[in-house]
Amino acid sequence: MTSSAQVSVFEPNHLTRIIYPAYDIHGLKLTPPHDSHNRYEPRPLIQDLAVDLHASRLNEVESSIFSVTKATVDITYEQLESALEDDRSRPLIDGEGFVHDMHFFAQLHGETILDVVLYEEALGASSVMEESKVAVADMIKISRASRLPTKDGKVYKHYDSSTLSLEAFLQLDCDEPWKKNIQDAVFRRTDHAVRHVALQLGKFDVPDVPIKWKEARFPPYEECAGAQIRLVDMPDTLDADDRMCIICSSAYDNSEHTAFVPRCDQKHLICYADFLKWCQEKSAAEASCPHCRGHYFDKKAVEFLKYGTRDNTYSIADLGNDSFNPFETFERTCADLDHDLAENNTLPLRIDPRLVKQAWSIMIESAMREEAARLHWTYSQCGVPNALWSHRD
Repeated sequence: MTSSAQVSVFEPNHLTRIIYPAYDIHGLKLTPPHDSHNRYEPRPLIQDLAVDLHASRLNEVESSIFSVTKATVDITYEQLESALEDDRSRPLIDGEGFVHDMHFFAQLHGETILDVVLYEEALGASSVMEESKVAVADMIKISRASRLPTKDGKVYKHYDSSTLSLEAFLQLDCDEPWKKNIQDAVFRRTDHAVRHVALQLGKFDVPDVPIKWKEARFPPYEECAGAQIRLVDMPDTLDADDRMCIICSSAYDNSEHTAFVPRCDQKHLICYADFLKWCQEKSAAEASCPHCRGHYFDKKAVEFLKYGTRDNTYSIADLGNDSFNPFETFERTCADLDHDLAENNTLPLRIDPRLVKQAWSIMIESAMREEAARLHWTYSQCGVPNALWSHRD
């Protein structure tokens, strides 16, 4: 997620990855995303299976939280072991000692995985008279697993953990990327962290805390439906049999349950709110009238709603720039390309060899973030690191 400037994965470096929450625990504590009421819920703007499968923007690699630092110390297994045993400068205080170790390991070539969990711990009764009122504290536990390939071809493994109050953790004198990334994950300050936490909770089937997001945005269904759907302003003019929505069974009104007439038939009414929900759940291409299954949008409307393009041409003006942040705009601009590649991947492509080399470099860097397979390094006789695939122990 964060990377030190000018740090290349093709040179000795230290990769530190954060996993939060790493596991389910009694008293598990989850904090709502920071300033959520002023943020949109991070979710795919492009609801298309072909796009999702090809782009893979919501998988574990894309939501991983990591930092990369340059390795500046090159020592043997025995030297490393001796350095740790003779380290008399390590603070005795738990959290400060952990920071000290992290600073040392970040200088060595290898990787560190930090499993982080936040939980509530009872501190005891607040008074003798009120034993039922028990004070609790937010505690954070960080378990560290480090793998450090040494220059003599061995791999040094080191494990440790630290448990302290969340307040004490935040006050630690440390400005290194790993601590900032933990704070980002715990408080979900970025959309990236929100997606990471959601993925972790899904693994354990743990529900999230209630979150109040800013009112959700949808593609401009109203704009695209304007020439195809006519709102019914006076439900009293409808026949008695047509005054109730077939989806929610609510009587039509001019506020929450406004009725509209689709282009397929003047009598095929449905709540406008249910129409929007129907479009969002079924996608623009599959949204159809519940009476006759006629599609609500024609091909051109579907293209614009799903990919933000008109006649295969992308126009930034069509997206409504004030409604999307830069990442979302980028996602929509790539969606039509992802779709074409996913559905027409049998077409021959001519690719510049220089582009292949660049793509290969990007693929290797991305592979280093995989959880299932770890990319470890050994040193050749000339001192140049060689990549070797191995599974995480």
